[in-house]
Amino acid sequence: MADNKQLSRNEIMTHVSDLYKDVYGIRPRGYNFNAFTDAELNEFWNDLIEQLERNNIEEEKAEKQAATDMEALIQYHTYRGAYKRETALRWILQGYHPEFRDENEYITDYEIDGFLYSRGLSPYNDYGKGLRNELLTIARQLYKQHHEENENGQTVSV
Repeated sequence: MADNKQLSRNEIMTHVSDLYKDVYGIRPRGYNFNAFTDAELNEFWNDLIEQLERNNIEEEKAEKQAATDMEALIQYHTYRGAYKRETALRWILQGYHPEFRDENEYITDYEIDGFLYSRGLSPYNDYGKGLRNELLTIARQLYKQHHEENENGQTVSV
């Protein structure tokens, strides 16, 4: 553990607990850290660091694969009749959120985030941010189009 001599034992255990949560998603349970020697605590810390690095590598691979899969899905719809990326994304979005198509509810940014997460994508990396913005734009356009058509008495076909 880096510079653990400058930290109190309680501070070190707090950092270990935080790191454990980063690695496993929950706070550690069932460990008696007070019984750990400094060497054991240091070894536990190093094991957590190694696991966190492995997790980060796996998450990065999964994010890249999810982006590749999404682009493949967009291409699939483009080749099957959508012809444009925007249309393909609209079809995908409407398939994910059928209430929008049937009842023309407004799709919120939270629902877009949920869609991205369901596809293994993060709305916080570069790819996810871009895709999120595209989907939000489409959702807003469809909502606006639906309400303009309703005001004019036209039949809605989204």
